[in-house]
Amino acid sequence: MSMKSSKHMDQAKTKRRRNCSIRVKNAMGQLQEQILKWRTREYKRISSTYNLGTVKGHFSVLVLSNGETQKFLVALRYLSHPPFIKLLEAAEQEFGFDQKGALVIPCEASELKRILS
Repeated sequence: MSMKSSKHMDQAKTKRRRNCSIRVKNAMGQLQEQILKWRTREYKRISSTYNLGTVKGHFSVLVLSNGETQKFLVALRYLSHPPFIKLLEAAEQEFGFDQKGALVIPCEASELKRILS
């Protein structure tokens, strides 16, 4: 085999690997997008079916933990609590600003309980 054909084969392998890598990245991006759409639809469905009664000075927060939805009444003072602010930022990233009804936060109930205690 000549040096020229060996170099050509190496370039072809590199190109195939690059194309495969691009296809995998695209597939992963599409999968992540579908998961995000499903989670957004699921959280919107959950938040719209819950009774949103609140207490003065509090607001409703929903979390999905172990396949079960839990509702929390959170005091307004937590809106300036740094760990809770991080949860709000995560909710914004995952669901955007257009949540209707109770605020849905992407965390486990145990994590929210820890932050609120």
